[in-house]
Amino acid sequence: MAEAKTVTQRKFGTRLTFQFAADQMLYLIRDYSGERQFSVPYESINVLTPASLVVNKVQFYRTLLVIPIVTIFVSIAIQSSDRTASQYLNLLSLALFAILLIARFLKVFSIKYTTLQMSPVPPGAGTNSILIMKDKDHATILEEIKLKWKERIRQLHGSINFLNDINKEIAKFTWLKDRAVITEEEFREAVKKLQSYGVQTQPQPSERTLN
Repeated sequence: MAEAKTVTQRKFGTRLTFQFAADQMLYLIRDYSGERQFSVPYESINVLTPASLVVNKVQFYRTLLVIPIVTIFVSIAIQSSDRTASQYLNLLSLALFAILLIARFLKVFSIKYTTLQMSPVPPGAGTNSILIMKDKDHATILEEIKLKWKERIRQLHGSINFLNDINKEIAKFTWLKDRAVITEEEFREAVKKLQSYGVQTQPQPSERTLN
């Protein structure tokens, strides 16, 4: 059995891991609030209407504030022994504070995501959406999810159900074609078989005998 493909994203204290198995994806998210992971079948992921989300990582900003705070304490501690160094450290801490405030105002510590909704929501998810960071791996992850979704939808719905209403089956294959789950040629072949089957199963008119 081939090893499942895994892609990991990291930024500003947030870590996302995507593991692509045959019929479901293992998703793990870890940030300052904790960690959660769950498995979601590909057919439960809505790849057709992705949305965008921007999250400002305030906790990461607060963590960086420790640096100028520590610098101030160090400058106070050495003020009596080295006044010049203390003054430089004070200037450095003020500069760091200013840089961090400007960075927060400009939303430098924000992460842009693509969100994909899930229905039904799998156990342990805690939310109805999957987050994908918009970084160098974004396109790879999104395309892999879409590919797996198409494969799964094709596996579940790509066969002809002759017991179903013919018009409904044609509508189903039209939906599959419009979303590139099947090709145009496969669509025409399915419609041809359904129409042929419909002709064969139509009741023949009864013969009437003239007296």
